[in-house]
Amino acid sequence: MVGPDLARIWRAQPLPPILQPHTALLVIDGDQLGAIDHIPPSYGLDVEEDRIAFAVRCDAAVDVLQKIVVACRSAGIMIVDSRSSDGRQDADIRVMGDVSPDLRLVRSGASFFASELGDQILRNVGIDTLFVAGLHSDGAVASTVRDAADRGYRTVVIADACVATSEDLHDHSLSMLRLWYAHISVSVDLLAALAVAKPSAA
Repeated sequence: MVGPDLARIWRAQPLPPILQPHTALLVIDGDQLGAIDHIPPSYGLDVEEDRIAFAVRCDAAVDVLQKIVVACRSAGIMIVDSRSSDGRQDADIRVMGDVSPDLRLVRSGASFFASELGDQILRNVGIDTLFVAGLHSDGAVASTVRDAADRGYRTVVIADACVATSEDLHDHSLSMLRLWYAHISVSVDLLAALAVAKPSAA
């Protein structure tokens, strides 16, 4: 969840213009975000209280992402589903609902750009702006955002649609990404912009 105190930490910024068909929503590990019934030991959440708190944050992010996915589809924004090779097929419905992504790419590393295929596909269809959301704010999301910036993409992280194993890690990652690599925004601003955006005729 995003409150005024968190917003001050990483200073949410105004959204850049949404320009179809040059903008895409990039969902990182949405399948795992939707599978909070199974929290891997590698997450390091050994204390039950921490596991519960993480699950609550995941649920909140899933609710936000569901709204964003529907709004992006209505506005004609490309939807990209990026997952690791051990992704959970059965958890897609929690994030994507009835919306099928325009591109689903299984990646070989932490970043969407771990292989050149994703970059090639985005450039071939004219994408230059990415709205990024998913799991983990300080892991695959951060790796993807850094790589996107290095490749010249204009990148916006939707803060309340991202999750890390702790709020401190989430806030620290967003602060670092804002400083060097990306705009940081929140879903209420994105949804408002998408509500008045019209699908491109291109």
